[in-house]
Amino acid sequence: MGSLGAGPTSQSTAAQPIVSVDTVPVRLDADGQLQIRLVRRPWEPFEGAWALPGVMLRGNERLTEAAIRALVGKAGVGPEQELALRQCGAFDDLARDPRGPTVALAQLAILPPLTPAAASEGEVMDAPAHRLPLLAFDHQRIVDAALVRLSEILLADAAASRSLLGAEFATTRANQAYAALEAAGAPGASPSGMSRRLAATHHLIKTERTQTFGRGKPAPVWAWHLPKEN
Repeated sequence: MGSLGAGPTSQSTAAQPIVSVDTVPVRLDADGQLQIRLVRRPWEPFEGAWALPGVMLRGNERLTEAAIRALVGKAGVGPEQELALRQCGAFDDLARDPRGPTVALAQLAILPPLTPAAASEGEVMDAPAHRLPLLAFDHQRIVDAALVRLSEILLADAAASRSLLGAEFATTRANQAYAALEAAGAPGASPSGMSRRLAATHHLIKTERTQTFGRGKPAPVWAWHLPKEN
């Protein structure tokens, strides 16, 4: 009788995909622009192209550990830098890497506003999320997914929002964050009704202080009031 399909032997000889952890480091700069930190690839494939900082997952390594290794070693993020990591998808297109099958586990890395690039393994730059250069592999798809994830958790996820906006921030900064997400094509991101949204956000209190941006009216300053971790 003929075989009914591939058995265990033929499955075991198939190429097993390599697992990588790719990070999308994002910060809101002083001008209210969302910046994505990119690294230039020093070797093939895509030698000389800009890409997201990523590493191959080691056998004894957790995803967050691999993400931090990529951020510190390749993106110039200081090892003591506070940041928020959030998963934003798995990418397993068979053609995503010309070297063979790979699976990328993507991590959104939310950096504080002032996060200069420290010493790293190669060339690093911050690029506006709405005007990125052509990226290697399927990294534009990963960026798009990360921005959707950011638009979903902004204000709803207090710890992640605190990383992006700061411990205290003016209404104008929240407006800028949503406007930047909207400009980058994140669906559902809109700065309209921001004052009402902030007032309804859990763990957020309105202070008595204000901050002025340019010639605009003084904007209220908000502060996170998060429970202390044990």
